Amino acid sequence: LGLPSTQPILPDGRLLTQIGFIDISAQDALIRSYLKSPSSANQGKLDLTIYIEGDGAAWAMRQFAPSNPTPRHALGAQLASQDRSPLVAYLGRPCQYLESEQLKRCDPSLWTEGRFSPAALSLGNQAIDALLQRLAPYSTQQQLQIRLVGYSGGGAYAALLASQRTDVRCLITIAAPLDIEAWARLQQIAPLGTSLNPARPSQRLPKIDQTHWFGGKDPIVPPQSIGVFLTSNASPNTQIHVLPKANHLEPWASQWSELLQKSCGK
Repeated sequence: LGLPSTQPILPDGRLLTQIGFIDISAQDALIRSYLKSPSSANQGKLDLTIYIEGDGAAWAMRQFAPSNPTPRHALGAQLASQDRSPLVAYLGRPCQYLESEQLKRCDPSLWTEGRFSPAALSLGNQAIDALLQRLAPYSTQQQLQIRLVGYSGGGAYAALLASQRTDVRCLITIAAPLDIEAWARLQQIAPLGTSLNPARPSQRLPKIDQTHWFGGKDPIVPPQSIGVFLTSNASPNTQIHVLPKANHLEPWASQWSELLQKSCGK
């Protein structure tokens, strides 16, 4: 299979950086950040759409964590590549796409039981803040509004980030375990002991437009993985969609342009 890539690779073999995205990661960053060149963006009111990758490399026999969390099929990057919005960014999850020496500085808990821990979320917030600082010249707004899109575990991660920030106007998740306790019970695995649960009541999430997509034939994150998330965290404009024939990998990327148009009130 070869070594994991240090850049997101699309199914046709191209790197994300070969289709107009720029690697803007700080040299010592534990999260890799990519921004689609905003040269064609119009000044004025703009949204920044940020895609967040899934949990990455699979566990062996569901018991043994991978030594490197870099995904071999970066579906989050595929979704970002389909988005034609003026400002689009992609974030890997903590410790993905790192060189071997960088990876040695990563605590394995950041992609195992602590993948949604305060420490993991702090890295995500730092990456988003750096993106906003870089994009300041492209907007006359005081604050860019963010549309967060997360795939699989990246959806749970995005929901937790949205619960901590004041600049997220729209949250979109795809095949995401929005109640990680319910999801762990469904999968009959140990709870993620040091992680925060997106289903815990939040003051901010009920104020954010939300759309959550699930696959009716997804054995990894079935629709029931939403658990009690809606009980406390649904907003008046929350939408839940289940695609009856979809699984965990398909057909999200091939239909993404259409699905995105139906998200967050559109």
